[in-house]
Amino acid sequence: MPGSPHTIGPVSVVTGLPSSRAGDHVTQLDKRAAKLNGFDYGNHWAEIEGSGRLAVVAWGSSTGAVREALARLGSRGHEFRLVSPRLLAPAQPARWTEALEGIERALVVELNHSAQFYRYLKGYCDPPCPVDVYHRPGPLPLRVGELVAEIEKWSRS
Repeated sequence: MPGSPHTIGPVSVVTGLPSSRAGDHVTQLDKRAAKLNGFDYGNHWAEIEGSGRLAVVAWGSSTGAVREALARLGSRGHEFRLVSPRLLAPAQPARWTEALEGIERALVVELNHSAQFYRYLKGYCDPPCPVDVYHRPGPLPLRVGELVAEIEKWSRS
């Protein structure tokens, strides 16, 4: 049995034998889920910057380009809130609701073919505002000029 103790002289040792038993697998999944769900991530779950009635949500490598695009738009008098999660799983529905509080509309920006992050958020969270998505497949990264044009067009719609 995995994890069962045995004795070597006066010392009891727990072995780490691999197991393919369904019960052992579920026990380990439950243990990992409890660690993730029980941890208080505090304000480190996301970077939240700026103000305004519109929010742009980005994550990972897209965040830098989005941040720069919002800075350019800011120099033209536009105000946006940037929400960039560091933690995707476990989902943080209450924190998402809080991050989007007071926002009229949000735009999820992502670099993939099928808007996976947008669908993930909609699956786990009930945002307090309408959420749109701008996505396109790679391999070329999102460009700041492209994002300025798309975010500006979206903000006027």
